[in-house]
Formats: sequence, C-alpha cells, structure tokens
Amino acid sequence: MPVMWTFSSSSQSLLKRCLDVAAPAEADNKWVKKFKRKEEISVENETKKDENNKNNVVEVFDSDLESRESEKQENSTSDSYEELLENLDTEIELKFDFLQEKCLAYPDFITKLPEKLSTSAIEKICKLLFEKSDVDKQFLDMFYQKFFPTLLKRDNSWFSLDLLVKAEIAHPVAFGKLLPMLLKDIEIPNKVLQEFYQILNEGKKATFMKKIVETDLTAEEFEHNLFTIHTAYKNCIKNMQTQKSIQNLLVKYSERCSSDKNYGKLLLSFLQEQKNMVTKDIEKLEKAVEMHKTPFKKPCLNVLKEIIEKCMNNN
Repeated sequence: MPVMWTFSSSSQSLLKRCLDVAAPAEADNKWVKKFKRKEEISVENETKKDENNKNNVVEVFDSDLESRESEKQENSTSDSYEELLENLDTEIELKFDFLQEKCLAYPDFITKLPEKLSTSAIEKICKLLFEKSDVDKQFLDMFYQKFFPTLLKRDNSWFSLDLLVKAEIAHPVAFGKLLPMLLKDIEIPNKVLQEFYQILNEGKKATFMKKIVETDLTAEEFEHNLFTIHTAYKNCIKNMQTQKSIQNLLVKYSERCSSDKNYGKLLLSFLQEQKNMVTKDIEKLEKAVEMHKTPFKKPCLNVLKEIIEKCMNNN
C-alpha cells in the first residue's frame, strides 16, 4: 500500500516557492493538484472578504445617508408645521388655502390640529370648511376621515358634538364615510354617538341605523356601541334586512356579551319584534338566550317560547 507523504505547515510555503520556479506543472501531479486547490480556495476567500468589506461599507454609507435624509425630512416637516401654525388663530381666513396645501403635502398635519390649535381656531377652520364651496375634494375627505376622529378622542364635549352635527349637514356624503369609522373606533367614547343620535331627526335616525346594519363590526366594536345600537334599533322601522343583521350580531357575539345588560336589552327587543316575522336559525337564537346571564334572560325565554310555538303551529 503506497504511503502518502505530508509536509509540516511550516514547510508548505517553501514547497510552494519551489514548485513555482520548477518546470511547468504536470496537470495530473498529485502535489500540484493539492497546492493548486489550496491556492484557489485562498484566492476565493480573499475575494469574498474584499466583497464583504465593500458591501459593509456600502451598507453603512446607505444607512447613514438614509438617516440623514430622514432627519432632513423631519426637520423640513417640522419647519412647515411651525410655518402653518404661525398666526393661524388670527389669520385663518387668509391662510385657509395655505392650510389645504400643507395638509395635502403632509397628511399628518390634520391629526395634529386638534391637539395644537385653540378651540377658537378649530371653530374658525370648521366654519370655513362648512361654508366654502371651493374646498379641495381630497382635503375635504382627509379632514373628515382624520381630523374628526382625532378631535373626538381628545374632546368629546358639546363643542365637538356641535361640530359633528354641522359636519353632517354641510357634507352628508363625506359624513356618510365618517360614520362607519366612528362606529369602528373604540377609542372614541361611546357617549359621542349616543348623544349625536339623540339630536338627529327621524329621517337621519333611519340613515344612522342603516349605517349600523351595513358596518362590519368586530366583537369589541359591537360591545362598545351596544347602547347606541339598541337605541337606534328600538326607534327604527324594522324590515327583514334589519332583523337579519341584528340577529347575526346577537348570535355571533352571544358568548362575549353574555353578562352585558345592553346586550340583554337588544336581545329582548329583537325577540319581541321577531314574533311577527318568520324566524330562521331558531336553534342559534335558543343557544344565545340560554347562555345569557343578566335579568333579561327570563323575559327573553318567555318570548322565545312564543316564537317556537308559532313556528311549530305554522309547520
């Protein structure tokens, strides 16, 4: 069996120099193959190391450049915001177009207005918004969808409620887009919509109920607005669509709201109305009533019994 000779690591560099000055290497020579391969690997490693160093330098440069650009943009935004706020309290009529321009360029400005401006300035801005006929459409939508939710989270006084009422009158289409947002925003105190609903006339109360039916409410959103939903439901003209939507909500969130009295009130009102209609999914309604835990459970059971008897007689 042939013996494979090896060289100590200290001798390998000397051997390589000897090979370099020797006659042209034979391609099949095992020593040439061994050292040539090591050289190739060494060159590859050095190349990769250089490339990694270059990439690291580029990444550091790009990161630094991005940071400086971000800082520059923040400073520019801050300067523009200060420019916008300057004398806005006293010169809003002259600066309204400027306000639109800046808010369109920097949409976050609108959410800062309720926080930074005085009540007097906010009132003046809204008055111009409600009265002017040439307000930019994009600015108008932005104002309704960003300004009002922010304002109502920070100030739910009669002042804000009054602005909400005027907003609905001035721009019913834009307000129609806002109402579902208010229903879905649980950070807005629920008394805001409760009080707003009470101010509406009968026609607008019907529209309000329609928006509730059309809005896809999560469990948390439904629970947050239960009092308002029950109030609106009691006063509306019921139809099959309304009944179906309310039943779906009652069944869907029965477990979560099993100890909520407002849920119990809504469930009882629904069942009393359902006595005069055709009831589907009666088993799901039975389950919702059975798991309920407030004093409204017993009257709900009594009405449900009437509904079941009516269904049996019709069959």
